[in-house]
Amino acid sequence: MPLLLGLDLGTSSIKAVLFDPATGTIQATAAQEYPVNKPAPNRAEQNPADWWQAAVAVTRRVVANTSRPHVTAVSFSGQMHGTVLLNAQANPLHPAIIWADQRSAKAVQTLIQTVGAADYAAITGTLPAVGFLGATLLWLADQQPDLLAQVKNVVFPKDYLRLKMTGAIATDMSDAAGSGIFNIHRQIWARQI
Repeated sequence: MPLLLGLDLGTSSIKAVLFDPATGTIQATAAQEYPVNKPAPNRAEQNPADWWQAAVAVTRRVVANTSRPHVTAVSFSGQMHGTVLLNAQANPLHPAIIWADQRSAKAVQTLIQTVGAADYAAITGTLPAVGFLGATLLWLADQQPDLLAQVKNVVFPKDYLRLKMTGAIATDMSDAAGSGIFNIHRQIWARQI
């Protein structure tokens, strides 16, 4: 009987669960930690390679703990709002700037002043926030434009794992809506922001 694999990419560790839908039972679990790097005050970054290595390790451990290692589907959950900058070959250009990073405080104020709080919230369903993707991208445009110029795609942390497993760049509506740059009514990126 096929099994389901769940991967939860947390801020400090990844957790894996192997689930049997036929019996409703957990077959195996595993977890592995990785560091949060703080290269300067108000900074919080992680190496996407650490996430991937940990995901491979926990997946191998849960599959090794079952006599039926046939996985039919994988589901992801994980830290939201992080920013992973990818080049044209879909490789990270920089450590991921995660939700706990505080460098974009001025960018948040710039976004609110430029768009207007009421209009911003009406479009995105939320105001921009420090550490969220939209504000981080504006900070990068102001502070590291040369880095941003090399970027082909931007993904959220768990979507980086999806990319590594499938080769596809994708996200889900809940992560997009939490970015602060997604039009929740039209369900497209808010290009005017």
